[in-house]
Amino acid sequence: ILQAVADGRIEGKVIRVGNLMRRASDGEFQINSITNGFLRTLRGYAAVGGFPVSLMDREQEFSPIDYVASAVLRLGRASSRFTVFHACNNHKVQLGDVIYAMREHGLGIRIVSDEYFAQMLADYSATHEGSDAVSGLIAYASHDTQSACYLGYDDRSTSEERRGGKECR
Repeated sequence: ILQAVADGRIEGKVIRVGNLMRRASDGEFQINSITNGFLRTLRGYAAVGGFPVSLMDREQEFSPIDYVASAVLRLGRASSRFTVFHACNNHKVQLGDVIYAMREHGLGIRIVSDEYFAQMLADYSATHEGSDAVSGLIAYASHDTQSACYLGYDDRSTSEERRGGKECR
């Protein structure tokens, strides 16, 4: 897409959306919330009863879908000089805070070493064969520590326009 835009063959934008969550306007969530990737991951931690300590400070954002939809429409009208955007909430929360909130609501999730968590996940998977509860945690099932990685992103340029910084018209 970027090459076709650069060559002048098409007009286009690439807009990465954030972790889509409920609408801000009324709190309504997607009808198929069971398939939401982030929520599947949280359900996996609850099912296993553990959370790896190395992820405590991993940042997570929650993007209300109505705000994201509005941002996508606005970004689509941005100058053709701008082609890549990150339409997401620029307020980040640490995953550890999410896990502590889950614990406060009665979910027995222990903070454990990465190695112990991998064992907990393997034990759960062995005793709950065919269970979909931990499918969001599949990256931990591999013994190859190089097979999973976190791909970060930078949304500062997209966020600046909203605060009156860079001009995107």
